[in-house]
Amino acid sequence: MKRPFWIGLIIVLLAATAAIIYFTKGKAMTDEDWRNFAVEDTAAITKVFLADKAGNKVTAVRKSASEWLVNDKYNARKDVVRILLKTVKLVRTKSRVPKNARQNVLKALSTNGIKVELYTKDDSDPVKVYYVGSETPSQDGTYMMQEGSPEPFITEIPGFDGYLTPRYPTIEAAWRDPALFRYKPDDIAKIKLEYAEFPAESFEVVNKGNTNVEIKDLSGKVMPNVDRIMAQKYLGTYGNLVFEDEARNLKPAKVDSILSQVPFARLSIVETAGKVVRLSFFHIKNSREEDDENGKPILYNPDRFHARLNDERKLYVFQYYVWDRALVPISFFAKGSN
Repeated sequence: MKRPFWIGLIIVLLAATAAIIYFTKGKAMTDEDWRNFAVEDTAAITKVFLADKAGNKVTAVRKSASEWLVNDKYNARKDVVRILLKTVKLVRTKSRVPKNARQNVLKALSTNGIKVELYTKDDSDPVKVYYVGSETPSQDGTYMMQEGSPEPFITEIPGFDGYLTPRYPTIEAAWRDPALFRYKPDDIAKIKLEYAEFPAESFEVVNKGNTNVEIKDLSGKVMPNVDRIMAQKYLGTYGNLVFEDEARNLKPAKVDSILSQVPFARLSIVETAGKVVRLSFFHIKNSREEDDENGKPILYNPDRFHARLNDERKLYVFQYYVWDRALVPISFFAKGSN
């Protein structure tokens, strides 16, 4: 039996339509298109995906006009997002790659290039996909190539003296907001700080609302004559306490060794919503041989210490300069002590 005429006609039309789409798409990508790496309207970008050949991947998703979420886990650093979006907007092609260098650049891009995918709210597919390579020998340009392009290009930001590769970080920790929490006083129901070395200095802060703050020692005894201004100031301290970095250079065995030690202090925060956040603090051994003002050896790093968040099997590096505002004794809250 012969195939009905209309079925054959549909097949021909579908094939013709596919051919038109294919060739139209091919013609649409002109030399000027391949040279254009920029997305002018960065406010429309809702997702950024970055990946390198070492297996590092970052997916940053816009939560609001000014907030981004990294790998579905952490709030993103605002400065990292700002610099990346500025780069995406201002990047321009400076020149073609010289023919005698093209093969080496292509090889480097294929082995060490950073893949960049940019998405907008109106597209399920990326609006731009390109690869970011290393700097040029003069260090005032960056090799880039769009996916599907017949050749790479040298790019720049006009007026910027340098290369652009560091503006596309693929390490999760580089994107992460260094604040483990950003509380408002009303977000906190209770704070408990226990010092292993000086237990008498331990305390508990109970936020009863309306600037009514109660201070207790660890036996539960309420402290009389509390300086309410200092108590409110202490709650405000937890609005911006940041870590310096993740302790990425420590081997797992070293991390396990540190975590097996007794912390010099433990901090727990009970949020108004009921969530509990815990931090354990560990000394870092002093790498320098030095004495204090009384001639005694300084055993621990006077500037930094390690911290563990909840039950994570990793450590953060904290600075005393930042955290001394939180690591106070119970006498801090007594009237006339400050």
